[in-house]
Amino acid sequence: MVESKKETFALVIENRNTTVRGLSFALESHGIRTRRARSLREAEEIMKKSEPPRLVFTDALLADGTWLDVVRLANRRARTAKVVVVSPTADTRLYLEALEGGAFDCVAPPFAGVDLPHVVSCALRPESRRPQPAGRAMYASS
Repeated sequence: MVESKKETFALVIENRNTTVRGLSFALESHGIRTRRARSLREAEEIMKKSEPPRLVFTDALLADGTWLDVVRLANRRARTAKVVVVSPTADTRLYLEALEGGAFDCVAPPFAGVDLPHVVSCALRPESRRPQPAGRAMYASS
């Protein structure tokens, strides 16, 4: 059974309410429940105490870590969560690093357009998988 958006819980990790301003509102306007954390440590506490999120949106830089720390946390605490890195601007280098580092996607504001619903829709598809970090991909032997 495919989980509906109303049942979807997204964790939004924001660094001093900067880059991801408006993201929680945009997600909630599409029927996705959100919880907010202001640090990596707070995000870990939320993941320990509640249901695991299906989606994690994180600022690229946090006061106590980076997006890569969030990917590692999601791998430990919420294995099915898809991590989406939020960049202050469109940044090709960060986009490629994020995908190679195991993030599902990397987005930049504004969040009012069609990009956010598309990213969420793709992340919630049962067949979508988190990319394998570079050097950890598994290949079938012949």
